[in-house]
Amino acid sequence: MYATTLMNQAGYPADCFADLYHGRWGIEELYKVSKQFIDVEDFHSQTERGVKHEIYGHFLLINLARLFETDTRNRLPCDDQPVESNATTSWPQTGKTLKINFKHCLSVVGRHLENLVLMPARILASWLDKAMVAVARIRQRKRPGRQYPRRSFKPRTRWNSFGAAPKP
Repeated sequence: MYATTLMNQAGYPADCFADLYHGRWGIEELYKVSKQFIDVEDFHSQTERGVKHEIYGHFLLINLARLFETDTRNRLPCDDQPVESNATTSWPQTGKTLKINFKHCLSVVGRHLENLVLMPARILASWLDKAMVAVARIRQRKRPGRQYPRRSFKPRTRWNSFGAAPKP
């Protein structure tokens, strides 16, 4: 179900809205990472310039973590290989593929950011390999094309709508 103020059904067919929603997903994911994982709303600075500095630092950390995630994913075996030869990227006994856990990748990069910036170049190459192994260690199952409604397991608080029936 969707609601829109666009009245021209020929110019805006209903199926184009699903594509718009999925196209927006990357932006929503960045917002979630910024808000939940990095806590971008909790600033230490009290000036506009300082807050901008912190935001740029957060986005730099997210971009570095995405680079680590991409490079680590490229080093792993392809998902189209059989499960037996693809044991490092498949869920045991199910054949379901895995993806890099970005929250773990973010914590690895954040923990070792000082090493990345200050380490001598001759030592940096071996350290990068170790960091990639650490990033690849924690993965999660891919869940493509969810076809059922989401269900929240979050406990109800006293601030939820009083008198409203809990959602199933």
